[in-house]
Amino acid sequence: MLKLGQNHQNSLPKLIRKSVSFGEFLSDIAMFDVIKVDEGGQCYAVIAARSNARWWLIPLGNSRAAVAGFGMLQPISLWAKLAKLMALIITKYAPRYSFGIGILRLSDLPHLGEAFYGRIASMAFFTGTDGPHRKTTIQLMDNDGAILGYCKMSRKSHIRPYLRNEADMLSHVANLELRSANIPNVLEFRDDASITFLVTNSLKTEQSKIKKRLGREHLFFLHEISVKTADIGATQVFKALSDWTLEFQSRLSADWVRRFQEGCAILRCQHTSIPVSLAHGDFTPWNTYLQSKRLYVFDWEYAHYGYPQGYDHLHFILATAGTDLAMAPKIVRYAIQHLAHTWFAGDHCMARNSALLSIMLHAAFYFERSADSGEVCPSFEDVDMRAALIDILLIDGENS
Repeated sequence: MLKLGQNHQNSLPKLIRKSVSFGEFLSDIAMFDVIKVDEGGQCYAVIAARSNARWWLIPLGNSRAAVAGFGMLQPISLWAKLAKLMALIITKYAPRYSFGIGILRLSDLPHLGEAFYGRIASMAFFTGTDGPHRKTTIQLMDNDGAILGYCKMSRKSHIRPYLRNEADMLSHVANLELRSANIPNVLEFRDDASITFLVTNSLKTEQSKIKKRLGREHLFFLHEISVKTADIGATQVFKALSDWTLEFQSRLSADWVRRFQEGCAILRCQHTSIPVSLAHGDFTPWNTYLQSKRLYVFDWEYAHYGYPQGYDHLHFILATAGTDLAMAPKIVRYAIQHLAHTWFAGDHCMARNSALLSIMLHAAFYFERSADSGEVCPSFEDVDMRAALIDILLIDGENS
């Protein structure tokens, strides 16, 4: 959401001031002695998403940093793309005006350890999407607006393990010495009684391009990861899913209990033959970009060892497939065809088993994440589509 105005005073709408997630964001950065002030300090335009309680803070004191700060926004709809373009034009050609829905002044820049040796001159902030896994993200920039890296932080006990996991996974993947892609390097990691935060570098520039369709660069990366971490038998992850189903079933609807039970029954005699490997866990267009024709892959907090072959490939397909339930049969056919061709030498039965296990793991994770927020009846945004996909795969499995 954008509006044009002078950029002198704090002017946050009441809706933001009363927002729990925005308050949590302010409490996060207060851990670094950064607080809201009425005068002086660093001035930011506040930009709001239309579909969810989440906000971006774009620095107003440096036009180059402001332009770079917009890199944190990845609009999908045409309206959002036009709004971002308008804000960029205002930033470049009318710097004395602000954009967004309000102005916020913060006392200072947070000190994030010894990373970058004093090169940090500006920051942009993302408050995180309102929900059980909300975390604060900071984009770190130098005086010319060049992106140096990112910091992710959380004070919540159920989120902090994911930041620890990302730090571990980045170190592990770095040791694989990938030829197919670049990943962030861990520069600072703090994990104490009050907060966990992770600082990484970045190669992101204005030339970095998000590719929304799965291309050869993505597949080159997925193949290399698979080859270097491959194993046979999804026994461990299947057992974890079976145990989770028993423990969590009292919180699920009868239909979802049936789906997990029937899926586990089909896979009980099949899981030992499903090949597994390291999975990124959230492999999507917005967690990757092309830099000089080379893939850059970030946000490794949901990465797992020993996940079904094709898990990331399938996740990418589903993340870009839309939510029209009428398309579910077509999505399943498309996914099975591509998984079979890419990972299973044309074996559609093996591709279907891997897809069934993968989507049940997806769903279990989303239910678990919803439960983290304290919901009595956990659910998630595209629960109906996941249900439809699993039901189709269950019918195919019973008929095979």
